[in-house]
Amino acid sequence: RRLRAAGSSVVLYLPTIQTAGEAALWNRILAALEQHLGLPAGTILVYVLVEQIEAAFQLMEIRAALGVHFVGFNTGRWDYIHSVSDALAWDPEFVNPNIDAITMTYGYMRQYEDRVRRAVNTPDLAGRSALWQGGMEPNIPVGSAEGVAAGMRRAVAGAEREQREGA
Repeated sequence: RRLRAAGSSVVLYLPTIQTAGEAALWNRILAALEQHLGLPAGTILVYVLVEQIEAAFQLMEIRAALGVHFVGFNTGRWDYIHSVSDALAWDPEFVNPNIDAITMTYGYMRQYEDRVRRAVNTPDLAGRSALWQGGMEPNIPVGSAEGVAAGMRRAVAGAEREQREGA
């Protein structure tokens, strides 16, 4: 109530949602919490971190299942790479390159980001689009001053690319 009185939003971050069924469970939990606290429906908003390959194919369903609580998606690099690796573990021909080479513009990562971008730009039945927080394209600085500077340049370049892409 204090956040709302101050003009702030109540926004949560939901990691590792894999299916619309899980999103529907969260929607019921959020609605029950709002009712328990005496808050209007839709007071609590959520961003969904899309870090599992399954979720990338249920974006609109996840969005619909969260209803008035949904505000947007966030894309996550590390967990999505591992999710793809796990999903393709059965294929002896599948080999990921060095993880440093798998940026948000790398093959399947670009397709993943494009799916999220299309999902947030597609209006729901009420005509609302969603928000995309952008890809978490971390670049870990390496011990030396040169390594830190190189990591920071990559981080800034990634953030600028995401802004150009609509995040």
